[in-house]
Amino acid sequence: MPALARVLLCSLFIWEGVLQLRNPAGTVNYFTSLDIPAPQIAVWVSIAVHLLGGVGILVGFMTRWAAALLILLCRGTAFGVHLPAGDMENMTHFYKNPVMAGGLLYVIASGPGAFAFDRTANNCAFFSGPPRRATARILQGSLRLHLRMTSRGIADLKI
Repeated sequence: MPALARVLLCSLFIWEGVLQLRNPAGTVNYFTSLDIPAPQIAVWVSIAVHLLGGVGILVGFMTRWAAALLILLCRGTAFGVHLPAGDMENMTHFYKNPVMAGGLLYVIASGPGAFAFDRTANNCAFFSGPPRRATARILQGSLRLHLRMTSRGIADLKI
């Protein structure tokens, strides 16, 4: 199920990135109409964020980082572009972004699921393990916490 959820969640970002890539001049004009600073640069940043974040979620590569990047995009788009101004269509676009950010938060919390590059990368010698274990080791060393980790998170915390 998480793999299917990733496909559905990333489709909007990849589609938007492809649309912007197919017509960057039109996107620059749209960004200019919204008074976005440096629209000629912002368009390429937007394309990169949409495509790299979307593909990262799709294939499960650096999934939590990709989700965090897309959350920032959603928040910026919601408050910088679609802040409700009274018209119903704009409000719909505004509320779509926090909903997508909520789904991306779930990806950060639960991880990539099956069929993801992150799962194979965690088994490589280069990586020390899932982010939960690495974070626990950092906390244990710096704060002298004793954590017992399970596959679902922290089971025992002693200070």
